[in-house]
Amino acid sequence: MNRKLIALGLSLALTLTGAPALAASADGAFPSLNTYPGYADVPAGSWFASSAQICYETGLITGSDKGFEPYRTMAVSEAAAIAARMAEILDGGDGLFDNPAGSPWYTGAVDYLKALAKDNAMVLSLLSQPDKTVTRLGFLKLLAAALPAEQLPAVNSITALPDTGDADVLRFYNAGILTGVNEYGMFAGANTLTRSEAAAMVARVAREELRTAFTPTFDAVVWASLDVPDTVYFQGSGRTVTARMYLTHALSLISGLEDASAEGGVAFNWSNTLSSGETYKDYVTNSAMAYFGVTKDMATEQYKDLDIQVFYSRYLDLGGTASQAQDYTLYVGTADGTFTSYAAAPTALDPAADSAGVVRHLLSEMSALTGWNLDAADITVGKGGVTVAWADTCALFVGPPDPQVEAFHMYGADQLAFTLLDSVQRTIQCAFSPANPDGLDVWFCAAGGSALKLDNLNVTLPIDQPYSHSLLERLMG
Repeated sequence: MNRKLIALGLSLALTLTGAPALAASADGAFPSLNTYPGYADVPAGSWFASSAQICYETGLITGSDKGFEPYRTMAVSEAAAIAARMAEILDGGDGLFDNPAGSPWYTGAVDYLKALAKDNAMVLSLLSQPDKTVTRLGFLKLLAAALPAEQLPAVNSITALPDTGDADVLRFYNAGILTGVNEYGMFAGANTLTRSEAAAMVARVAREELRTAFTPTFDAVVWASLDVPDTVYFQGSGRTVTARMYLTHALSLISGLEDASAEGGVAFNWSNTLSSGETYKDYVTNSAMAYFGVTKDMATEQYKDLDIQVFYSRYLDLGGTASQAQDYTLYVGTADGTFTSYAAAPTALDPAADSAGVVRHLLSEMSALTGWNLDAADITVGKGGVTVAWADTCALFVGPPDPQVEAFHMYGADQLAFTLLDSVQRTIQCAFSPANPDGLDVWFCAAGGSALKLDNLNVTLPIDQPYSHSLLERLMG
């Protein structure tokens, strides 16, 4: 037997794992043993810098003569070496494995994990393909086979995720090791895994204080489509249609078909036909495209992956309804002083019971549509009208996104201020006072209730007057 350190074998192969590790001490299962040298490709302040340091100090992941290589994807053999090292240390060992003479550097680690995996067909299948690129799900499955339940106590109570119900995945989310690739908690298990992503997971296993309390944002449209709101479905001829825009309108069309079916005494069915000869399914997709003025040749790959029938089935399974949710409209100001209307996602929020929640929903929808940051520090709804206290991160203070959404490009701070404030005012007025929008006062202030100062325009909105376009014009001189 040719005894080799995994760290040495991996270093020679320019791959993952680390310096020699000793048995776990009372100070923690994975004590710091090494002095972190720093890497040129791990910038201070980068999101993975602290994870890379912890992984090096504990000997669980190090770099090579090329650096840490944070953006390089990993092979199954590298992932298996990390998982095996962790398991062996937790079992009181030293993280070292014997490799038969002439065998690959990972042989001992892979054999060790095979013994742990026992009858786990997925893990055994992974380990039989050591040179294959590992996915996020593959790495998690290897870690799950290596880490006992007591090593990962729950800090969250997550029972469902948008794109998986796998018990091992939920275990790592609930332990605070994973939070997904977006606020909705999507796991994206088929994606490949980079070294920096692996380091983040391993660091959270090694250091409990890094584990994250997390609750996935539930949005039936997002969970059913598996597309975040700003995913582009159509683009061309100066038009950009996002998933939120398209699916919200599609739901309103489906609601109409459901109502028509009920009135006609027939069950809703996607194969039902209209007088035009179109099936319900064709009607929804064709009408939604026509509404936004786009065509099939403008569709992105994300849209081509969408099956509206599957989406709606998942939407209903998640508790969404096309007919019971409240519909709202967004109004975005234009250069000629008018407004263009856009459908907002339906919401089950009760405007009588949670009016501030409805305002936040509308701000979130407008932000997803335009790209403008519309963070509100506070929202107050009362007899005097609606007051929005803008957070410091709002686009009024930080400017538009870079790059901007083409359809909502702002060419100066003054245009942004007028368009943003006019649009928010009109949207709120029409949502809460549709019969007489101008009769509802909308007030804008800064966080904490102080006067809204737009320093880049040398303007301060008075705290004792509701907002109006003419007021801002007078202040601008």
